[in-house]
Amino acid sequence: MIFRTWALSCPGSLLLFLLVSCQPSSKEDGDPGKGETVVTQDPFKIELRMTEKMHLQAFLLNRSSSPQTYLKDLLRQPIQLHIVDEGGKAIRFFDTRSRKKFDSTIRRSRYKILPDGGDVLFEEGPFEKEAGRGYSLLWGPYSFEGMAPGRYSVSVTWKSAKTAYQDARTGKKGTMEETWLGTVQSSPLEVTLP
Repeated sequence: MIFRTWALSCPGSLLLFLLVSCQPSSKEDGDPGKGETVVTQDPFKIELRMTEKMHLQAFLLNRSSSPQTYLKDLLRQPIQLHIVDEGGKAIRFFDTRSRKKFDSTIRRSRYKILPDGGDVLFEEGPFEKEAGRGYSLLWGPYSFEGMAPGRYSVSVTWKSAKTAYQDARTGKKGTMEETWLGTVQSSPLEVTLP
């Protein structure tokens, strides 16, 4: 009660200072205005880059101070790519897994360890120009076609949800308990297709 009375009688700038100074710092989490991914407690970050040869790349970065285990299996746990045109319309894709059979067994060798502060090229795909059909892109199991020249916003989402494996040599099943589980989304990257 005393605080409420005092807060109402103190100048607005002092009250604003008190409120702002009590906010937690997000300096370590990146600055969304600078094109960085903001994730508060997750050890991973995904960063998108475009090469001069029109290859879209997704890098997985370990922002933590300890090694992190993750599953790299682009058929069973793919990185979902989102492409949006200048008008805000999402570009549709075809999931190639729907027309081919594949072994759904996850081998222990698919689990990787990313050292603290390390990064790894997680996925890559070239934008290819097709005569009279626009651009196409194969991203893991996802096929995008018919993109006209222009500007696009691209981002990715990766969901780590699996810990089970089967040993290829012995056939024994197990779990990688230390595997990080969660979802990471990249910041959008602006791409121009000439």
